[in-house]
Amino acid sequence: MNIGQKIKTLRENNNISIEELAKKINDSVENLLKYENNELEPTLDKKLALSIALGVTLSDLSYSIEQKVANVNDNVLDQTEGSVLEETLKKVDLEEIPFASSNIIYSENIFNKIFKKDYQRYFIQFMISFFGYVLVGVYAIVSKFNIIAYICFGFAAYAVIKIIFTLIRFKNGKKEWLEQYNNVKKEYQYYNEYIKITSDDIRYPEITFNYKDIIRAIESILKEKGNYEIIVVDDNDEDTVYRENNEKKLKKYIDEGKIQYIKHKNNMNGACARNSGIKVARGKYITFLDDDDEFINGRYSEFEKIVKKRSYDFICTGGIKKFGNGKMEKFIPNIEKSNKELIKDLLMQKSFIGTGSNMICRSEIVRQINGFDEKFRRHQDIEFLIRYLEKCNSKYCIKKLLIQKNAVDTLNVPNIEGMIKVKKLFLKKFDYIIKKSEEVITDFKKDKNEITFLNIGRHDEKQKQLTRLIKSAEVLKKENYKFKIILVGVGPDTRNYKKKVKDLNLEKEIIFLGPKKNPYPYFKKCDSVILTSNFEGYPVVYIESLVFNKPIITTDVSDSKKDIEGKYGIVCSKDVKQISKAMEEFINNGYEIKNKFDPEKYNNEIIKKIEDIILK
Repeated sequence: MNIGQKIKTLRENNNISIEELAKKINDSVENLLKYENNELEPTLDKKLALSIALGVTLSDLSYSIEQKVANVNDNVLDQTEGSVLEETLKKVDLEEIPFASSNIIYSENIFNKIFKKDYQRYFIQFMISFFGYVLVGVYAIVSKFNIIAYICFGFAAYAVIKIIFTLIRFKNGKKEWLEQYNNVKKEYQYYNEYIKITSDDIRYPEITFNYKDIIRAIESILKEKGNYEIIVVDDNDEDTVYRENNEKKLKKYIDEGKIQYIKHKNNMNGACARNSGIKVARGKYITFLDDDDEFINGRYSEFEKIVKKRSYDFICTGGIKKFGNGKMEKFIPNIEKSNKELIKDLLMQKSFIGTGSNMICRSEIVRQINGFDEKFRRHQDIEFLIRYLEKCNSKYCIKKLLIQKNAVDTLNVPNIEGMIKVKKLFLKKFDYIIKKSEEVITDFKKDKNEITFLNIGRHDEKQKQLTRLIKSAEVLKKENYKFKIILVGVGPDTRNYKKKVKDLNLEKEIIFLGPKKNPYPYFKKCDSVILTSNFEGYPVVYIESLVFNKPIITTDVSDSKKDIEGKYGIVCSKDVKQISKAMEEFINNGYEIKNKFDPEKYNNEIIKKIEDIILK
């Protein structure tokens, strides 16, 4: 049953007229009819409103992840260390959450299943070694070989000590895993609440095609000789400048029969786009190429050489990440482990294998596992890969640099219409934010003569570079400054950050509070907001800080020089000395915001700026 049928059935079962329902969800009767006839997909906020009005959960109303999982062979994950994915997806409602990642969703049951064989293996090893050494030792005593007996009993004692430490390690690992699981659940709850706050009339579109990039990607394929087809899926809304530009620029390739062009009526997401391409693909193998990536160094010919020798189920390649500042980073995946171990590493964020563009998959298996899970708006490659490896019998890594990812020092941003709507919507919600900030918080105390810095965000070293903040705190402590740094958030590097803080004896100065459903009281309570990021799009934290007129200390990212410096805070370089100097300056002299933040003026300026950029 599709979402339109569900809406109609639930409405009729609840004896609600179409006019009444339209009024309840603050929408038109015309749109509601389109929803029920599947002519129009409800936006996220409308789905939320519909679920409330009809007395069901968002998961019940929308397509269920569990339905897709059920289509997969029931024994897929049972053959490994438990039905990891299926059980995982049941634990958290991922409906419409754009930050969902299967590699960070854990439960005690999943942990036990995954490591069951490890427990068993260690126990068997212990039993064999312990009793083996004891028996040999006893025999040695009977035979009056006392020295040998002492050695054997020593090894037996060592086996006991080893198993004790192994069990302790497992116990600590389990504790950390479950701690992360609980933090992630809180984070999902926060994001879900945030979506309810900010999703008034927006679909949260993925980054759209840039026609210059897509042409570059297509041309990189056409340079290759061989038997292949190119399928281009345009995931833009049909009435956008992006769709218009794509159609103009791609017309040449369509007319010449070089590409097959598929257009979505509405923006969906990357997983949906890939599935659309998979449906019409005719080749034995399928690979993907994001519009900001390109083939290099004869990628197709290298692939062809390999499959002529052996028809592998999965092939991946090395590649280059090229950043906007000219910096280049090489990567070559390590897939030499067993599939089970690779899955375990993916779930524990210990392995990097594929980006989509560097993966080559057998079409038969891709279709067997129902392609990409369209509920994953982020990390769909990881989720797909976990399921794919379960069906994969052979794999090979081409240890050459065959793709180039043309990354930039900014994050993905939505299209212009979406961006403008977000900004307008945010303006409407300032009152809500102020109201939420009145909530009483008790998880950290602020001393009268102590300066408090607040950092909010995902703990991801590559982007957020919180190591800089920790080292800056070390500098300040040596200078005997009184301060606290409050960290709100969680991420893959949280554990490493906590270890660094402990090693540097900064546990009194740096406080980890984990993710917060309502972060606004912390903005209100702090003295300054601080960012030490390596790169950002346009940080929402900037806007949230300005709402409370809290001075900002930030590294030189995004438009900080223009928008923050000299107006709302201090902008410094990405150097620890400069960051600590900025913090020291704030502790000594503070920072006076002379012109209070005007949200309406700010939003109008941003909207005009976005329009100017796009039109140019």
